[in-house]
Amino acid sequence: MYIDVNQVIPLPEAQDYQVRLRKKEIARERSVIGSDGRDFTRYHVVVDGVESEPLNKRHAVRTLITALGQKGVPFEKIAAQLFNRALRFVPGQFNDAEALCEALAADHPTAKPRSWFVEYPIYDSDHDRTWVIFRKWDGATTEEALSRLQMAFPDAGVRVRTAT
Repeated sequence: MYIDVNQVIPLPEAQDYQVRLRKKEIARERSVIGSDGRDFTRYHVVVDGVESEPLNKRHAVRTLITALGQKGVPFEKIAAQLFNRALRFVPGQFNDAEALCEALAADHPTAKPRSWFVEYPIYDSDHDRTWVIFRKWDGATTEEALSRLQMAFPDAGVRVRTAT
């Protein structure tokens, strides 16, 4: 009497595939979370079905806020969904980053101009003011802000998804 044992499920060839798949997933995780623990997750901002290139946290938030404004969402409503210093305005129209820095420092003395996207001013002609977006986002505040903005304005046709 002989017993012949053959592995049927999973196929022996599948083991190599599973190992390669796991190595690929580990490499992807390492590319998202750096060796120092920083989060390098990237995002796509999707406006009316058109997807942006992968963006880091700060540019994903900036792009989402800008797109919502372009879709007619009032910046006051956008600012209400964010933590208190994430979106600020100064009276008047500013296209020059240096002049905007001076106006920002005058209106908000504690605001450090290098912490704001002064190179991407958003002019609100209805109220004659220029909005600036905070540039220092960490993983937790980014995820919360992106989620809150999407849920607050679902009809705007703007959403965000994590890049893979």
